[in-house]
Amino acid sequence: MRHDIHRQSGSVRATLVEFVMDNLWLLHWRWIPPLHLLNGVLQTGGSDLGTSPGTWWSTGKLSTDESERLVVDLCAVNREKLRSNRRARFIPGRIVVDHSLGNCRRFLAWLRKVRAAYA
Repeated sequence: MRHDIHRQSGSVRATLVEFVMDNLWLLHWRWIPPLHLLNGVLQTGGSDLGTSPGTWWSTGKLSTDESERLVVDLCAVNREKLRSNRRARFIPGRIVVDHSLGNCRRFLAWLRKVRAAYA
């Protein structure tokens, strides 16, 4: 469950794909973070990594299988339909998985590494 004080309805139940594509930093525009970093963000339950202030979510973490399924779903999602239902604000044209960037221990260090590799 994602809660956002900036939306008219207050709380939104979304799929994991919608949630990830509604959080600017989780995909860093198209790169999906390694599982340990993604889980670190999911376990915070809060608004300090790329969501608007006043946004929080039910905490949790993904298994390896769930993470692999998320990548498949992110690549296969109908982006036009997602845009039209306004459930996600940051929908990249494609998803990139770069395992060579996965050795970072902190999310912000990973973001810097992505930027250095692809900017």
